[in-house]
Amino acid sequence: MSNSWSHGYYADEGYEYGYHTETSPSYLQWMCTLQGIDAPKDNFTYLDLGCGQGLSLIFHAALHPDSQFIGVDFMPRHIAHARSLAKRLALRNITFIEADFLDLAKWPDKIGEVDYAVAHGISTWVSKEVRKGMWSLVSKVLKPGGIVYNSYNTYPGWHSASPFQHLVIQLNNHMRGKAAIDLAIKKMSALKDANAVLFEMLPSLDMRIDGMSRSDPAYLVQEYNNTAWQPLYVAEILQEISEYKLDYFGTANVVQLFDASYPPSLLEVINQESSLHMRETIRDFAIGQSFRRDLYAKGSLALGKALQINRLGEQALISTQTELIDNENAVEMVYENLTVTFDKATLQGVIDAFGEKGATVNDVQKVLPQFSVQEVAEIATYLIHDGKLGIKTGHCVDKLKKINHELAHAHLDGGPYNYLAFARTNRVIRLRNADMMLLSHHLQGVQNQDLDKKLQETMTILNKRFCIEGREITNLQESLEQAKLHANHFLDVVLPALVSQEVI
Repeated sequence: MSNSWSHGYYADEGYEYGYHTETSPSYLQWMCTLQGIDAPKDNFTYLDLGCGQGLSLIFHAALHPDSQFIGVDFMPRHIAHARSLAKRLALRNITFIEADFLDLAKWPDKIGEVDYAVAHGISTWVSKEVRKGMWSLVSKVLKPGGIVYNSYNTYPGWHSASPFQHLVIQLNNHMRGKAAIDLAIKKMSALKDANAVLFEMLPSLDMRIDGMSRSDPAYLVQEYNNTAWQPLYVAEILQEISEYKLDYFGTANVVQLFDASYPPSLLEVINQESSLHMRETIRDFAIGQSFRRDLYAKGSLALGKALQINRLGEQALISTQTELIDNENAVEMVYENLTVTFDKATLQGVIDAFGEKGATVNDVQKVLPQFSVQEVAEIATYLIHDGKLGIKTGHCVDKLKKINHELAHAHLDGGPYNYLAFARTNRVIRLRNADMMLLSHHLQGVQNQDLDKKLQETMTILNKRFCIEGREITNLQESLEQAKLHANHFLDVVLPALVSQEVI
């Protein structure tokens, strides 16, 4: 049903239980340094605007025990879950507030001053009135020099999805949630099969609809069922934030940060623009941008060039994967519509130089003198984005192990948690459902030879089934065979990796 308190946001169901790396404080600090901006590193206060189920913020709080974290969401079920999980994990540096941005903007003292304000996937899913309430709140609580992360749907990339979203909203008048999504997919598929001109006009629409079958239903309904859903051009957002003492200074999108990511011809066209608004608009047009990750500051603190190089050089990173999987001489990294190609030997050399024990960028530059400190930092950033390197930390490994154990046990209880924290690298990794179940059984002392039987037993209790290429397995013997395969993979691959990285 529609509620006046929801302001057009789809509030009938909760959001997915996801984790978003780009919102990590250590990641944001690194991205700020790369772009010459000083950012708080210790004892900071971090505000998550629209924290959803709270899982990302809970991991941030666990990985940064010296700092304070505040999550705000207007959906009671989100806050109830977040508070319950934080209590189960015994986190004391995190607070969750059930509130509306419009109300909080009138009472900013309820938040206090913050160093970071993060809005992941909020700006273009709420009404303009609510969005302006959010910016008003940020402007009031963000300290001078504070950092804002804002990720949002943008054009031109989202043009292809607009007809589908419009159809979902029309169907919402007769049905709600996933039912409206499913019927919209059915109608669009019928149009495609009938050779509708729409699919010639918007060739990427077919790919978007096809990908929905592999998406979390909780994500789909929150993405498409909001009546206030409205992607915005970057210039529209930048004009809006300027009214609240906020200035754009860069991106949290690794691949779009560096010139090496762009074909020279496109880069030349982009760099012809002297106006910030026009340059970012042309950049989005050049790559068909659909989702931006912007960084703003309230009075940015620029680092001098020498200090920036020192900060980059002092940063310690650690290898999380010692060998590149790609067997070719060149390694490709793909993001949005950009493909970046690297020499495999170069990447492997950087990974080896940082090593499993970690090293600073300065240390690696001395080992690889053909690169400058900035060049090492740039290559390392691509590898961080690709999951091959992590930002080294000195957090309490034992405490994070206990949190990981508790999350595994919560999964066995039916909790929708598939993530664990890497203490040494300030990373969070996603495991398959079966691996989380097997991990919990392993931690409870189940013998290796019995893990497959316990996995099958748990799948039955939780009313879950194994799938092969989208096909659910209903035959018991076939299911037992899958349980055996999962258990063997867990023992041979997953468990050794978790132990070596001190995850458990």
